[in-house]
Amino acid sequence: MWPTWFLMFLSMLAEAWFVRRDARIQFLKLQIELLCKMLDGNRVILSPQDRERLLASGAAIKHEVVYVLGIVAVKTYRRWLREQDEGRAPGRVGLRRLP
Repeated sequence: MWPTWFLMFLSMLAEAWFVRRDARIQFLKLQIELLCKMLDGNRVILSPQDRERLLASGAAIKHEVVYVLGIVAVKTYRRWLREQDEGRAPGRVGLRRLP
């Protein structure tokens, strides 16, 4: 028979894991929602509001998004984090005109 404290410890550990898993699932669902909204083009261009939503959802998993990030590069996501930490507003989004 297992001691009660050990069973309680295992249940607390499992609960912590389930919370992280649920946050990752929410993060993936948000990415899918954003992609479906932009299927008519050949690039995924997120609006500043969508970028903020993605960063907020990533905060729930402490921005450990390397294995679940699918619509932007990890390098881009980290740049967005730096810009947010520095208080900079998102730059212009979309196609640039060539001179």
